[in-house]
Amino acid sequence: MHCNAPSRVLKRGHCVRRKENQVREPLNSGPLPSYDPKPAAKLAAGILRDAQAPFAIIGRVAMWTYLPPEQQEFTKDLDVAVPTEHIAAVAEAIRSRKLKQIPLSIGGVAIREGDVRLDFIDRRQYFAALFREAVEAASRTGKAVTVGRNRMPVVPVEYLVAMKMVSGEPKDDRDAKRLLEHVKLNYAATCRIVREHLGPATADRLDVFAREAGRPEVPRRRKYES
Repeated sequence: MHCNAPSRVLKRGHCVRRKENQVREPLNSGPLPSYDPKPAAKLAAGILRDAQAPFAIIGRVAMWTYLPPEQQEFTKDLDVAVPTEHIAAVAEAIRSRKLKQIPLSIGGVAIREGDVRLDFIDRRQYFAALFREAVEAASRTGKAVTVGRNRMPVVPVEYLVAMKMVSGEPKDDRDAKRLLEHVKLNYAATCRIVREHLGPATADRLDVFAREAGRPEVPRRRKYES
């Protein structure tokens, strides 16, 4: 007896018939994932206050403040940019609270405490200047988001695009494209930030993303145009 017929399934080593109208349960069945950033924001605010460290919200939570609801995607942590010269004070504030901290390979420290997932990021290896400038810009512009009872500065969207282009990962590239397509921003300023901190090759890639997003500031190249 062969077990490759669509009306049969293998069960405990035996072939058994399956009803023709039986529907398989989808692999992603169950409750949809959700994330509440309020506990992480409350903890971050206390730590940063103790450390007297300037900061700005980055990552997907920052994207939530700019994108329309239908473009907002799930995240599982709160990302906070901190200038590298303040990370030691942040780490000390975490230790004083008897919390375990995890060094981040990209630069910074993380907290994983119950449902709280919190990253303090400085990108000290290559992009410390970008993150420092982004935090300063957040302070100047006054853009902020209220998370629970905490009002927290948010990185300007032009810097958020640049941060999304640092890694080259498909997820971050997709985020950069969605910001370019759906958010009003100063494209000339974005180009300047990317070129200064990430180099001309990444600035060219930014133009490609902007063309794909249909931004009028970047005309489409004609074929064989030099």
